[in-house]
Formats: sequence, structure tokens, C-alpha cells
Amino acid sequence: TLIILFLEVIKMFKDKLVELRKQNDDTQESLAKKLNVSRSLVAKWEQNRAYPTNEDLNNIARLYNVQYDDLLSPKELKDYYGIILKNNNNPV
Repeated sequence: TLIILFLEVIKMFKDKLVELRKQNDDTQESLAKKLNVSRSLVAKWEQNRAYPTNEDLNNIARLYNVQYDDLLSPKELKDYYGIILKNNNNPV
């Protein structure tokens, strides 16, 4: 189901975030400052206790020069975010 897929992708996202952060010699604190969020929020992302907003995902992708899609690999999750955006009358 979509919920199980979502939980699996959250784990993949946190692994990807930790990998990107370490490859770029960022600490949770330095990444948080670059994204204008709290260090505790970055820690929550990395502990699967929170998930970044669409804006945060875009900022992470830009910061680390990766495709947004690379952060959200499975098509189903991208579709899920698309549904949320469409329901909020935002462009996908």
C-alpha cells in the first residue's frame, strides 16, 4: 500500500540526506543554517521522526545539486506529493 511505500521511502530519504550531507562536509547544524531550519528538524529528518516539506526538498536538491527526483526515488511517492500539491491548488 501507499503507506508502506511512504515509510520505506522516508528511510531511503534519510539515508540519502545523511550521505549527501557527509559528502559535502556538512554537519546537521551547518545544513540547518543553509536551509534556514533548526538543527533539531534536520536531526528529526535523519531519525525518521519528521519529513521535509516540498519546499525543503527543493532547497536540499538545489543545495546539493541533485535532482528533486533523486531525493524521492519511487514514482509512487512523487505521485503522492503531486496529489497533495494538486489538492492545494499549487502547480506540480
